Amino acid sequence: MPAGGHDGDGFPARGEQRTGCSCPAGTMAVVDPAAYVAWDCWDDPLDQGARVHPGQTGWFEDGYGPGGRRERSFDFDCDGQATPRYGALDAQGCTGLLGLVCDMKQGFQGPPPSCGEGATYITCVSGTLACEARQDTRKQGCR
Repeated sequence: MPAGGHDGDGFPARGEQRTGCSCPAGTMAVVDPAAYVAWDCWDDPLDQGARVHPGQTGWFEDGYGPGGRRERSFDFDCDGQATPRYGALDAQGCTGLLGLVCDMKQGFQGPPPSCGEGATYITCVSGTLACEARQDTRKQGCR
């Protein structure tokens, strides 16, 4: 396998140091091997490796890495933590005046679920006579 980002994301795997002009095409030099964010935290082309790299801005509902579903990582941006996409709807819920003015809020009903888990998601919309809560089931995306 080629050194430095064999999953195609351009970031080298942890432990692969490249300097100067010796970087293969599609990879980047790592100046400070002690800097955690300089490394690709999952350089596996067969298990979402290309999606896992510093600076990732996408959201994902399935984790990566070894282990069962609940043990898999959701740290897609390699910052050392899984960042959930959606929070909870505030305690006031959906409020508005006769459906004419509706606070366009949204969030999970109750505590937000863990990454990759589903729960009831509320979106406040203007209705005929009141601000209405539309419900659907949504999975928590993380990065």
